[in-house]
Amino acid sequence: MNKKLNRRIKLGFVIIILLIITTRLYFTIHNNQKNEEWINNIKIEFSGKIINKQEVTRGGRRIVIICVKIDYSNTDSIVLQSKDKFRYLKISDKIATMVIPAELYEIDSVALNIKNNRIERYYKNGILEVEYPLSLNSAYATEKDLQICDNLK
Repeated sequence: MNKKLNRRIKLGFVIIILLIITTRLYFTIHNNQKNEEWINNIKIEFSGKIINKQEVTRGGRRIVIICVKIDYSNTDSIVLQSKDKFRYLKISDKIATMVIPAELYEIDSVALNIKNNRIERYYKNGILEVEYPLSLNSAYATEKDLQICDNLK
């Protein structure tokens, strides 16, 4: 009788673990689809030189908020922020505000989604350093962090 009870407990435990894994997988896939949908709706494109940057640590990660003086853009003013607040772009008065990983601190210019290519390109001295799929990841930046470009022109 004790062996049957132990088997049932073990079986119940395995079923609970499988339910947890299945649920987590479902929500991960669902969130990825929502993020992809959000990114696919972005039609903004711009390029320009970085005129200000500030490195901060948020959520245990170092990030850099950059201010880009826009040379070219297909829009004059916009604020894009995903519902989860982990994706952000602001364009106002020919200045773009966005967040980049700390390892890109030395870059000096940006080209984002040119010809709707869904690519973020980062340059240093006119040479392409790295490119990533379009994400606009703002990685825990606070509202205050994202205001560093507000007084630039």
